[in-house]
Amino acid sequence: MKIEIKNVTKTYPRKSGEANFFYAVKETSFNISEGSLSVILGRSGSGKSTLLNMIGGLLKPTSGEILYDNKNIFDFNDKELSVFRNKNIGMIPQVQSVLPNLTVFENVMLPYALYKKENTVGEYADELLKMTGIFDLKNVYASDLSGGEMRRVAIARALINKPSIILGDEPTADLDEENTEKVFEIFKKTAQQGTTVLLVTHETDAKKYSDCVYKMQSGELSKET
Repeated sequence: MKIEIKNVTKTYPRKSGEANFFYAVKETSFNISEGSLSVILGRSGSGKSTLLNMIGGLLKPTSGEILYDNKNIFDFNDKELSVFRNKNIGMIPQVQSVLPNLTVFENVMLPYALYKKENTVGEYADELLKMTGIFDLKNVYASDLSGGEMRRVAIARALINKPSIILGDEPTADLDEENTEKVFEIFKKTAQQGTTVLLVTHETDAKKYSDCVYKMQSGELSKET
């Protein structure tokens, strides 16, 4: 699935000072090719997470359009957008988002369980747990996991519906060097299989896995040459 970001901005009002608003994301336009792995690098506060959340339909732009195969996702009503996101977008948020009262397996299966589907994916969930190195934790409650283990649960959960798009916000946070490399290899393989992958990260090593690299600074996006 192709993504087009057209003239997108995000501004927030200020309560004091001469300027009555500030740009979290300055006017930005770019395309993300189907089956590619793109990376946005930048410091904390640069606007990259804000941009990713707009692309994922979690945050409405102040202006501009987010197009998936020529459809502006912000033309959808809330229910339509929720169904679209569940079917097409696997999101890995920056903050820990696994549910502590569910097991690892139940957390991974959650996006699948939200909407009735014809097939079952229990075996695929097991495959994802093995791929991310947490199969032995399948029946452990998330409240007993380390930060790195919870991160890998979130990655497996994002993949469970075999979405067209993977959006990752600092997806290797809390991971050691070995697991960081393993996760980037998973994303690379996923893109090679036709899924569009967009990651925002501090990890400069992500460049060697990517097809396209962008840099975000003070709300402004630029493409690395």
